[in-house]
Amino acid sequence: MGNEKNFELFVQGNNPRDKACKLIRPNGILQVEFKLKSKDKLVPATVTIDAVEVVDQITAAMNQEERLLAYSKLIARMGKTE
Repeated sequence: MGNEKNFELFVQGNNPRDKACKLIRPNGILQVEFKLKSKDKLVPATVTIDAVEVVDQITAAMNQEERLLAYSKLIARMGKTE
């Protein structure tokens, strides 16, 4: 539950400096914030997408082996939080 209040959570790789995106929870809904780099002033600096939508699209792109690995990681994480 402590992570729900932490507004500085990042999706990162093995190297802590490799931060892909930021996890935020405005109004109690977990969202993913992506920073965009563009010289075009019409392109927003960040794009925010509901985390469930991101997970759904990633899962759809996975093959069977990748899904099974992801499910095993989720089950292990759920065991730690109970």
